[in-house]
Amino acid sequence: MANDEFDPDEPLEEDLEVDEKAEKKKAKKKARKAKATEQLKYKAVLDTYQGRELIWDILSHSKVFQQSYVADDQGGRKSAFNEGRRHEGMWLMANVFTYYPESYSLMQQEATDREEAAKK
Repeated sequence: MANDEFDPDEPLEEDLEVDEKAEKKKAKKKARKAKATEQLKYKAVLDTYQGRELIWDILSHSKVFQQSYVADDQGGRKSAFNEGRRHEGMWLMANVFTYYPESYSLMQQEATDREEAAKK
């Protein structure tokens, strides 16, 4: 077929643009749904005392409140391990602040209360 002849089976440029727009719209909708689902997961955990305690324990265990550097670390392996652990904790804390920032201060107060009760 010559280049100037019309092929009804070949998509038109306008059709390709419409398809691209539809795909982008579908991808945005999927991303919004995934974010909403993740937010619901955090809500389910952070709405309970036990859930907030668990998140606080994970943050503490990941040492987000400490430095990751180990002074006598030959080769830097301990420091690297600590930094990886801390990185995951920072990710969790960032999500808490993104979805339910008010829960952080509540977790902090509850942790303080637990520490004071343990001293008695």
